[in-house]
Amino acid sequence: MNPIHRSLCWLAALSLALTALVGCSGDNGTADDQYVTDTAGVFEIFKGQDDQWYFHLLAGNSEKVLQSEGYVAKAGAENGIESVKTNGVDLANYDLLEAVNGEWYFNLIAQNYEIIGTSETYVSKSNAERGMETVRNLIVQQLRIEAAETGGAEFQVFVGADDQYYFRLRAANGEIVLQSEGYVAKASALNGIESVRNNGQDVGQYETIEAQNGQHYFVLKALNYEIIARGEMYASLYNAERAVESIVALLQSEAVADPE
Repeated sequence: MNPIHRSLCWLAALSLALTALVGCSGDNGTADDQYVTDTAGVFEIFKGQDDQWYFHLLAGNSEKVLQSEGYVAKAGAENGIESVKTNGVDLANYDLLEAVNGEWYFNLIAQNYEIIGTSETYVSKSNAERGMETVRNLIVQQLRIEAAETGGAEFQVFVGADDQYYFRLRAANGEIVLQSEGYVAKASALNGIESVRNNGQDVGQYETIEAQNGQHYFVLKALNYEIIARGEMYASLYNAERAVESIVALLQSEAVADPE
């Protein structure tokens, strides 16, 4: 399996009804590729009866989660899957709609406002909302797995010289951009990582501070104003603020591996 295929291997189970895609059903079309994941999900690219290329997302029990519109070329469908992974981490990119029969469904929208994928229908709005959250969480999980497999950014937990547990955020270039204070238990350090993931996507949760030597650093705070982690020293306020922006963008992308 080549690297692009490995990068498409994702998904876990989600409970939805399997229905035929009109004019390009997976049963009647020709399934071309299956991207099987460790979590028993499958992402298929296939050619429909209209000779266009489609992808759909299947749960481990073969129930459909998301389906695309048609592409003239197979490469277009592959790019569509990459767009799902890029845009699907932000719930703001999901458009929740009510069908004429009173059921609910959602579209995943790209930055150019084009529809990337469409869900199955749900009997209630709340079920559709939960479906969006589940799809988003599955995408996040896979992006973290891919970061670990490709040597991307990652969280690390380690034991310090004081026998306490610490965590740090290491960027893909190896630079340590955030580090915690000490915890007595490893579980507390892991909880700290989750707090970084939850709070670190908001630039308003960072405070930039000038040190006595004129350099600048920043701290990341939780909603209760407790410090979760600290950044490195930077020669100027401008550099420290740019570092904050980079960390926020990295955490928003969700392409950060969990600690081993």
